[in-house]
Amino acid sequence: MLLLRALDALRPSVCVWRVCVASLRVLASRRILNWDSISSASDSFVGGLASHTSYLSTSDSNSDSESDTLYRRPRTFVEPPIATKAEAPSCVANEGLRAIEPPHVLVVEDTEMCATVVRILLHKLGCSSDHAENGAQAVEMLKRAEAGLYSLVLMDLRMPTMDGFEATAAIRQQLQLDVPVVALTADETFGTREKCVSVGFSDFAPKPLKYDALATMLQKHTGHVVMPANLD
Repeated sequence: MLLLRALDALRPSVCVWRVCVASLRVLASRRILNWDSISSASDSFVGGLASHTSYLSTSDSNSDSESDTLYRRPRTFVEPPIATKAEAPSCVANEGLRAIEPPHVLVVEDTEMCATVVRILLHKLGCSSDHAENGAQAVEMLKRAEAGLYSLVLMDLRMPTMDGFEATAAIRQQLQLDVPVVALTADETFGTREKCVSVGFSDFAPKPLKYDALATMLQKHTGHVVMPANLD
């Protein structure tokens, strides 16, 4: 009975073991096997099973105890790191609204038709403009304008009242302005260029002024870049 009870604890093999025990009893009854030795071996086996069962029971109990301890242990909540925003990169807008405005150009030209053509080109390039009929008017307009209003001055050289040389000299010496002044002239001789440099011109542009040449001047002296048109 003790053997059978121990075998009942091993549920997966109970049926198989019972068949084995019944077979052993039949063989013992026919004196083929010694039942006393089988019984003795069974007692030893049952003792081993009891010890093993007791060990498993103790292990399960300890495991449950450890699980309870772990479950009841106070947990420490670790705060996740707070994401901080990266500093915004400096941009041209930080320098003021004027830094992101398109260039405003002063066109100094005594011929109305030439001045109109230049201003149309400037408009196509995304720039605004004002017109002065001669050097004297240009100097006066620059004198009265707020600081930084004009990004570029396109100055014709040959004009009545005050030509481009005198006007540029006044802009540099009297007004003390460093605004870029580009000479518009059909005379590209070395002497003319040398004189332009001496009075304070920033650059030269041949007349008649072309779209590409004007775009180059704007990018060079104001940083204004015209994106190519989408041809699709």
